[in-house]
Amino acid sequence: ESVLRLNKQMSKLIVDKKHIQENFDLNKNMIIAEPLYILLAYHNHPDAHEIIRKLTLQSQNENIPLPNLVLSSDELKPYIEKLTEKQREIISNPEKYIGKSIEKVDFIVNYWKERLNE
Repeated sequence: ESVLRLNKQMSKLIVDKKHIQENFDLNKNMIIAEPLYILLAYHNHPDAHEIIRKLTLQSQNENIPLPNLVLSSDELKPYIEKLTEKQREIISNPEKYIGKSIEKVDFIVNYWKERLNE
């Protein structure tokens, strides 16, 4: 019976694309912080996390988009130049950053396929 109730409630769910986009747009400048520090560390920046943390705070305090600060940073210029075109695309188009979402979705789907087939 609980499965029937759950199915009934799940059938009422809708995806509110407009509000999802609005929420993303409000936060998109900060979304790049994670891939940025990972990419900087990958390209041997000695303190990637800390510089991105500082630039993120500066972005919030001065109301300057984080990508602008990153791309205008003299300290980061040599590292940004090492990025591939695809990696640079994440800075200017944060919606391209999907992290490990594909692997996570595959893991969850496979997990539940196995569990439900038992």
